[in-house]
Amino acid sequence: MNTNAQIAITDLFFALIIFIILMTAFSFFWTLYLTRFNDNLQRQELELLAYHISDLLVKTPGYPDTWEQDPNNTRILGLAKQDRVLSQEKISAFANLTYNQTKTIFNIERYNYYLLIQKNGTALYETNTLPSGSSVSVRRTATYDNQPTLVQFTLGQ
Repeated sequence: MNTNAQIAITDLFFALIIFIILMTAFSFFWTLYLTRFNDNLQRQELELLAYHISDLLVKTPGYPDTWEQDPNNTRILGLAKQDRVLSQEKISAFANLTYNQTKTIFNIERYNYYLLIQKNGTALYETNTLPSGSSVSVRRTATYDNQPTLVQFTLGQ
């Protein structure tokens, strides 16, 4: 038999094994990278939405400005009379909306949220659902009846 042919086949066999090992390692690390990238992307999306919604609630009156008089035509929810001064009427109107209505107006149907408005340790408003799994929580301070008030908005899966 020809020893050169045997050596060439052996070399080809080892090269093929090394190539398969390298491709398997590359595939594994690529999948791991994509998983981490997607998790990070989802986290950033949650953070952005949570900050945006908490800003709308605390800094704006919503749209239309008097949405609390006709909640069915609300396009943007806001709880403020002016920047960081909460309105009792808007909080009451918000409390009368269903959880699903608020999710639709916030445009966060695929997520769950938790909202707590607290003055002097007493809850003025609180949703009864806390997102499970990955979530982002944003706390804002505002004024309600000339008293400091905490507005906590949590968004998650």
